[in-house]
Amino acid sequence: MRHIKQVTTDAYRNNDIDRDPFYDITLTVKKTERFFLSEEELVVLKEIEFKNKILEEVWDLFLFCYYTGLGYSDLKNLRYTDIVDNVVYVERIKTGNDCCIPLLKIHQEIIEKYKDDSRADDHVFSACACQRMNLYLKDIGIACGFRKVLTTHVTRYMEDFIGY
Repeated sequence: MRHIKQVTTDAYRNNDIDRDPFYDITLTVKKTERFFLSEEELVVLKEIEFKNKILEEVWDLFLFCYYTGLGYSDLKNLRYTDIVDNVVYVERIKTGNDCCIPLLKIHQEIIEKYKDDSRADDHVFSACACQRMNLYLKDIGIACGFRKVLTTHVTRYMEDFIGY
């Protein structure tokens, strides 16, 4: 709504509309608390064995993002040409900022695991839709008994924590 209000305010100031429908409306932003997975939760999640291949892949992609700080859109667009000498060089989709992320052993193992999946292009992963991935992550969190709801966005908080 904040963005719509800004658009209507700008349109009113430019005389594109006769009145600003949001003039008397005050929007409040609800501050959400960021959370991290504890070491104990990560241990539980790393040791889980999936009987479902889709859940296993979703979990691997979540771990990849979690330890790199990459967002879902950056993961989906990651190409082999972005990886040079075990370092990922990407321009963040949301911000346009350039970053370089050294690949740890866990990253390399995940990349290797899905290397032979058939893709017509140079993409490293063939990730499912974000909404679908979040549903799978929610199921994984529930199965592990977590009170926290796992989503692809949780991985972005890790970037702030590890400082990439």
